[in-house]
Amino acid sequence: MEVGYGRWEWGRFPVVGTPYRDEVPLSGRLADAVSPVVLAEVAELPDLRWPPDRAWCLGGDADLVSTYVVGSPELIAERLPTPGLEAHPVRPDDLLG
Repeated sequence: MEVGYGRWEWGRFPVVGTPYRDEVPLSGRLADAVSPVVLAEVAELPDLRWPPDRAWCLGGDADLVSTYVVGSPELIAERLPTPGLEAHPVRPDDLLG
């Protein structure tokens, strides 16, 4: 199984298993996750982001067409009407696309 996207050697770091690839947990500022330092011709953004209190989680993947936000019903209700953001509620058993 690949670790991350298979482009760099991450063997010295612990990994978190997911169904299709092992993820490398890193920490840092949210601003860095949105605009990473370019390390190669194609920079890769983190697949999963969450704050220390785990109140929400933002997830995506290079093979997906959407980014997903997981949180309380109140948090999701606040995000749905955000101008300029196409947002739709989904259920845990909905297929990803």
